[in-house]
Amino acid sequence: MAINDFAIIGLSNIGRGFALNMQGRKYSVGIYDDDYDTASSFSADCVSRVKAYRDIKALIASVSVPRKIFLCAQADKIDGYISAMLPFLGKSDIIIDFSESLIADVKKRAEDLTLKNIRYLDAAATGPHTELSTGTGIVVGGDDEAYNSCSRILRQLSREYKGFSSCIHSGLSGTARFTKIVHDGIEAALLQVVADGYYMLRTLGEMKIEEISAALAFINEELNLYVLKTAVDILEQIDEESGDPIMDFVMDTANVARNEEHCIKESFLLQVPSLNAGQAVLLKYLSAQRDQRRISASKLYAPDVRYEMGSIRLLDSLKDAMKATMIITYAQGFDLLSAKIDDDEWNYGEDEIARVWSAASTIRSSYVARAQIAFNKNDNLLNLMHDEYFSNQLKSVQKGFREIVMLSAKHSVPVPSIMSALSYYDSMRCAVLPANLIQSQLNYMRRDTVRRYDIQGNFNVDWVVEDKKK
Repeated sequence: MAINDFAIIGLSNIGRGFALNMQGRKYSVGIYDDDYDTASSFSADCVSRVKAYRDIKALIASVSVPRKIFLCAQADKIDGYISAMLPFLGKSDIIIDFSESLIADVKKRAEDLTLKNIRYLDAAATGPHTELSTGTGIVVGGDDEAYNSCSRILRQLSREYKGFSSCIHSGLSGTARFTKIVHDGIEAALLQVVADGYYMLRTLGEMKIEEISAALAFINEELNLYVLKTAVDILEQIDEESGDPIMDFVMDTANVARNEEHCIKESFLLQVPSLNAGQAVLLKYLSAQRDQRRISASKLYAPDVRYEMGSIRLLDSLKDAMKATMIITYAQGFDLLSAKIDDDEWNYGEDEIARVWSAASTIRSSYVARAQIAFNKNDNLLNLMHDEYFSNQLKSVQKGFREIVMLSAKHSVPVPSIMSALSYYDSMRCAVLPANLIQSQLNYMRRDTVRRYDIQGNFNVDWVVEDKKK
């Protein structure tokens, strides 16, 4: 007998958040997790509308037809769960996969399940896990019929923004996964920008933790950047036992997330220079090399240069540098997104995806809202920096942007995301780059050909030069 409206498999943060959201809307939900005790305990906390099941057969049987089953487990468990469900599913049932699977895996599942008359959607939740129970941004990929059959609950799970649902059907299978991969690459880059600003204020500015929190709050007044707000909140937290900031006890290593690595791989495949996202991932790898860094700190030389600029000027310059780096980070992310979007697979362009990210995502900020306006206004916008608003913003922060890079180099304080952003900005400004020398050297070594401005085609040049001493 069907007693549940929906089923959720996997009690990740997403699974828990959706269960609470559904319960709040008076839906009955069946849940399953490999750890039954965990599922049972969660069910008990939810009182009456969330019921835990010991096996998948019983879970599937409890859901009203057509069944809508949310997969919220780790990517490596998804195929196993699908195999376990298949004997009990009907042709009208829908699987909604919120895992961080590879795009190729998502597309293969969609093809395989279509042959078995099972409907499948890939989906991405973009909001912070702490907000899932009240509404998040949701992007869904898959065929129209499957999406339309469950669009009501997906829209209810999303956050309302400016009178609209922040849930969109992005297009065919894999499109939702791609938007989430780009989203998380941007997030990684933005977190590194915030870390750069924090480190500059703590080392060169010699500020106390509470002063840094206030400084970052000041910078965020205009940006309204979610990840910067989280930093402000974190820096205000005090350890109850010692009375010192909790930040002083957190180890200086950061883990690389699956989607962040996927973002870099997609960047390579599409040949799009997502420099800041790539660097953010590589810097996390570097952070894990604590033993090497501790040895290097005692063996590698850096000049001891006295810092004489006041803290107010440092903060003003840092605000400019962080603003510029964030704009460039978004520009690189949307550039990667644009490289993938085409009319055959995608229902929406960059403007609608930016709208979802503005409504409920960890990368939301005033700049994402402006990005929506920019792409809505110009369908053929090649780079976000070309938009008048953003180009003027970048023009207005040049002095501070460059000053922070110079101070960083002079005083040996690493701000890699800001440095990378400036290099990208200046490289994009160059109508002619020195890549012609690189390509010529490759041709000299006979590893590639060259192209010329004056003649069409690919050429091998005879680079042998007579010895001038003869």
